[in-house]
Amino acid sequence: MQFTFNEGHIQLPSQWQDQSMQVLVSTDNSGINLVITREAVPQGTLTPELYQETLALYQGKLDGYTEHACREITLAEAPAWLLDYSWNGPEDEGNQGRISQIAVFQRRGDTLLTFTFSTSLSLKNSQKTMLLEVIKSFTPLPPENDIQKDQPR
Repeated sequence: MQFTFNEGHIQLPSQWQDQSMQVLVSTDNSGINLVITREAVPQGTLTPELYQETLALYQGKLDGYTEHACREITLAEAPAWLLDYSWNGPEDEGNQGRISQIAVFQRRGDTLLTFTFSTSLSLKNSQKTMLLEVIKSFTPLPPENDIQKDQPR
């Protein structure tokens, strides 16, 4: 398996699985961060089932969950799901804050790729629009087999 990251890529044994997480933080005092995760999709899982099961995890498990939007979108010319929601975050020094999040899920082969923006402040519509534009700028790499064909031996 080829694992690609900003600085390059490495070859891993085929039984390894990419469960990496990338965290990006805004420096503009908005408190917004972006977490990108990858999860292996169990063999035989149909895409509609995968999305419904993933959405149900969020909708049923978060304390004080409030859904603001849940819809299918297009990301990199393929279907994806957008979930805009808020929930009661973990208690910190006796204060339980509200967390606002926008998550976009997309199946890419045998991987569920998730982009999640989070902040402890309410997101304004202009911020939501900007964050969605960031996600829509996603450009997938060519499939691993195509990359290997291009590499000198």
